[in-house]
Order: sequence, then C-alpha cells, then structure tokens
Amino acid sequence: MNCILKSKYFIVIILLLLLTLVLWSVNHGKVRTESSQEARVLTLYCDVALRPVLEEIIGTFQRRSDIRILSEYAASNTLLDTFIEDPDIADLFLAVDISFLDQARNAGRVDDIHVIAQTKPVLMLRSGMPHIVLSIKDLTQSGVRVGMPDLMSALGRVTVGVLKNYDMELEDIQHNIVVQDATAPELANAIRTGRIDVALVWESLARMTDRSEWLSIPEDKSNVVGVGIARSVRTPDVHAAEEFIAFLRMRAAQEVLIKHHYELPAQP
Repeated sequence: MNCILKSKYFIVIILLLLLTLVLWSVNHGKVRTESSQEARVLTLYCDVALRPVLEEIIGTFQRRSDIRILSEYAASNTLLDTFIEDPDIADLFLAVDISFLDQARNAGRVDDIHVIAQTKPVLMLRSGMPHIVLSIKDLTQSGVRVGMPDLMSALGRVTVGVLKNYDMELEDIQHNIVVQDATAPELANAIRTGRIDVALVWESLARMTDRSEWLSIPEDKSNVVGVGIARSVRTPDVHAAEEFIAFLRMRAAQEVLIKHHYELPAQP
C-alpha cells in the first residue's frame, strides 16, 4: 500500500511540475512575442507625393519581413515641422527632396541620409491643352488656369526655381492661378478632373493616368531632386529601421521605383 501511495504522490508531483513548466513556457513565449511585436513596428513619415510608390514597396517588404510599417503622409515641410518639434513621433522620415532631411539633420533629429531615387517636375496638362501650352512661358497666356503648390513644400520650391530658370516670377502668372497651396497629388487630381489646365507636378504623378498629358522640361531649365530617407536618432529599434532602409536600396524596391518613373541615383 505504501508503495502505491508513494507512486501516486510521485505521479502527482511530476504532473504538477509539467503543468508549471507548460504554463511558464506559454507565458514566457507570450511576453517574448508581445515584446517582439512592439519592437518590430516602425512609424514612417513620408511625403504624400510618394504614397503610390511607397505603399507598393511596403507591401513587398512586409511579405518578406515581420517588421510592420505604419505610414503617415503629408507634405515634407509639414512633416518636418512636426518631426523637429517631437522626434519621438516617427522612426523614419522619407522626403521627396533631401533638403528637408538636411534640415532635420541640422536640427539633430536624424542620422545618416540615404538617397534612394531621383525625381523631377514636368508640366502636367489637362487633355487637349498641349496645342495651347507648349512651355512654361505659356503659363502667362490669358485664360490658362494654373495650379500652384504650397511654396514651402518641395514642389513649391522646385516650381519657383523653374520659373526663375525661365527668368519669370510668380507675379507673371498670378492672374492665371486658380488653385494654390495644394499638394502635388491635389494638383494632379485637379488637372484630371478639369478644375485647372496646367501645373508643375512630379513626373511620377503625371504619368499615373491617361486622363492627362505632360511635357518634359529641358534639363538646363529643370530642377532634379534627390528622394531620401533618414532614421530618427530617437528610434527604439535601430536594427528594424536600418533593415527597411537597406531594403529600399535592394533590387526589389528599385524595380518598383523604376516602375513608378523614378530614376535611380548614380552609383558612387
């Protein structure tokens, strides 16, 4: 009888130990999973003009990685102001013009800047307009409805620069401006819907649809800008941020950039 009781006690103790081990493993695994998930989420500030290409790139990236990207879109100048005020608000900053990243770095908010592509403005036209508007100079013609971006934005800076390359000022076309302070996608949409006739828009946006036409700007009159990304100096997951930056320079991401009519930067 004593042997039987001892055997039963022994079995009970073993079962309790096994149950304790199972519970510990489950809880420990849950904690590790939750911790891992928390550490593998990145918030990305991105210029709204880059949204179509970025969403496709993120989709490709997340099929290969357990890192989740949460994107916030606005004009680069708007994102920069918020980011400088609170560098903890985002892990990464993707700007259509690296001059905004230079400002963030000068403010001590980001680390190294990585150029992943180049883009340039084109003259985007409502269908049927090319016989009327043949160059930037034609924006002064009476009755041509012009759209103008926020002058503090990347596209705004480039627009002013292109006008100066033609020895023109904003005042020369002010009488034709019917939409102003718009983002690049808003200008592109205004042309497609017929609200305006013409605007300077990034080439990638102008070539997204056949409901509009576009004219290239001669190289000596255009302003090519570098599309870049930088990591916040305050990001808690440096490894995840660097993994996404590295992916943007891989062939899979570059193919998407080319598909959306971005040019790859020259190799050093």
